[in-house]
Amino acid sequence: MEYMSEKKIRRNLIDAGCDDATISDFFKLTDAGRLRDRNLLLQKHRKKILNKLHERQYQIDCLDYLLIQLEKSDKLERRKNYEENNIRVINT
Repeated sequence: MEYMSEKKIRRNLIDAGCDDATISDFFKLTDAGRLRDRNLLLQKHRKKILNKLHERQYQIDCLDYLLIQLEKSDKLERRKNYEENNIRVINT
């Protein structure tokens, strides 16, 4: 694997949404040779991001469901109004 400079790693951690404490811990663990703990730290952060993604996906799913139900309701209401108007025209 190609060597990554500390600057590139720091930039990647920032881009990944890591806060200052996580970045500091990452480099402390790396410097101490605690590579397994360092990787666990990143996996923990990844899981946190993934959980947020799932929460957002659930929220989107709820909105999609509501929009579909509202569209169905609106369609039925328009049909009902159309039929009522046509019956009035026929009966007059």
